[in-house]
Amino acid sequence: MVLVAVLWTMVLLAMLAAALLTMSRSGARNVGFQLDQVQMGENVRAGINLAIVALTDPNQHWPVDGTPQTIPFDKTPTAVALTSEGGKSTSTTPRLT
Repeated sequence: MVLVAVLWTMVLLAMLAAALLTMSRSGARNVGFQLDQVQMGENVRAGINLAIVALTDPNQHWPVDGTPQTIPFDKTPTAVALTSEGGKSTSTTPRLT
């Protein structure tokens, strides 16, 4: 009877260890995904801010025709494309008035 109780205790401890290992692996993977998302968001914000600075600086001439400009930010190339309001396409569906 004692042997069966010890075996069941060992099985339960092994299951507990396996569950703990699985949870720690998935937690570490989620932290990695969240870090990637934060870095991408910061790259987008940096690209927007650099485009605003380029538009307000008379010495820099960025094309506003939608041509992407690649900016190396934090060792990651970030593409920024500027389009003027007049260059946006209009809808081709007819309007009923």
